[in-house]
Amino acid sequence: NFDTFDYSNKSCTKSTCYDERQYWLYDRVKIYGHGSIENNFLDNFSLLRARFRNIHHLQINLSFDDTFWLRFPSLNHLKSLHVYIYKYSGYCQLQTIFNQAPCLYSLKIQSFIDSSIKLFELTSKSIRRIDLINTLYDRSI
Repeated sequence: NFDTFDYSNKSCTKSTCYDERQYWLYDRVKIYGHGSIENNFLDNFSLLRARFRNIHHLQINLSFDDTFWLRFPSLNHLKSLHVYIYKYSGYCQLQTIFNQAPCLYSLKIQSFIDSSIKLFELTSKSIRRIDLINTLYDRSI
């Protein structure tokens, strides 16, 4: 029984459980950590087979691929979100997350691009707390 799942390294696994779909349900996990500055290339969820339907806190990189929605079929319990944004397309995905998360209260955005205009185009009826971290870096390095 654990409530935190930190996916920081790609790995391949095979279940010996009779019903493998049931084995990969992680309904007790409430905190999922995937995104970070160090893991900005781990935004592909295709190798991760687990499904999380009861997530309360999510930490991810934006943008991500479409397999994200297979891993997180419901964001109805999501209360806090910490995102690392590396591309402008991440803002469109962020709005989609807002639309799917009616209980989202707290948002932390760590942006690696100039995002002032895109940020103010986002809307949410539930967010009450926002923490903005602008981390522009020299891409020529």
